[in-house]
Amino acid sequence: MVLGAFGWIVAALSTNQVVQLLGLTAAGVFSMAVWSLFFTMPSAVLPRRAHAVGIAFMNTIGMCGAATFPLIIGVLRDRTGGFAGSMIFVGLAILAGAGLMLFVPKFLLTGDGGRVSVPARAGAE
Repeated sequence: MVLGAFGWIVAALSTNQVVQLLGLTAAGVFSMAVWSLFFTMPSAVLPRRAHAVGIAFMNTIGMCGAATFPLIIGVLRDRTGGFAGSMIFVGLAILAGAGLMLFVPKFLLTGDGGRVSVPARAGAE
């Protein structure tokens, strides 16, 4: 996610078209590569009965972003006179998402969803 965000920011700040293209290519490649990991998070973090709700929540947040980001990008373009401000905004939003991932407790990412296993009693078989 961080590399994708930097791709957006590099493309926004560069005046060289080749560098802009490389930045946008990096933004697309690294942003898409994260999706497969991102959509496995509910299965790793939530109990089995909550997987569908977790995925639905993630999709809802994504749809809210898909509805609002074009408006924000349009407003920023109108105010700044170009797309550089909008692209920086997208890069910063992606960096914020990567930063929020740092607040997910480590025990939730171990694959057992934070469930505590109860050891078997000695002699009970």
